[in-house]
Parts: sequence; structure tokens; C-alpha cells
Amino acid sequence: MMRPRVQRILAAACVAGAASILPVAVAAPAQASRITCMTYLHDVGYKVGPKVTSACRYGEGVETAGFCYPTLVSLGVKDRHATQACRFAWDA
Repeated sequence: MMRPRVQRILAAACVAGAASILPVAVAAPAQASRITCMTYLHDVGYKVGPKVTSACRYGEGVETAGFCYPTLVSLGVKDRHATQACRFAWDA
């Protein structure tokens, strides 16, 4: 009688653990991409505000990746830095 109860408790603990870990595992790569892009631009001397953050966010998505580079260039980011930042946003 004790064994089925222990099994149910362990099963519930496993489900709860998986439910708490899964969203973090799925969301982390996208956030890391944007942060890597923004950190790179900051490190090479650009001010990173909402517009740069938005451009880096563009670089993460399949549908919006083409907007990353032109948005950064329009904000005054040099060609080579915009190219690398968008690459970081896509790859990370």
C-alpha cells in the first residue's frame, strides 16, 4: 500500500520539475542571442538603448532577421559592427 503512494509522489515531483525547467530551457537561447548582440555593440563603443535592443531582437527571428542589419546601420552602427552584431543575434 505504501509503494503506490510513493510512486505517485515521485511522479508528481518529476512532472513539477519538468514543468518548471522546460520554459527556462526553451526561452534562454532567444534571450541570449539578443543579449550577445547588445553586449557586442556596447563593447565596441555604441550606446545600447531601446532602438538597438529592438534591432537585436529582429536578428533573432526567421521572419525579422533581415531588419537587424539595416536598422543598426540607420542608427549609425558601422557596417562591420552591424554585420557581426546581427550574426551574434542569429547564432547565439
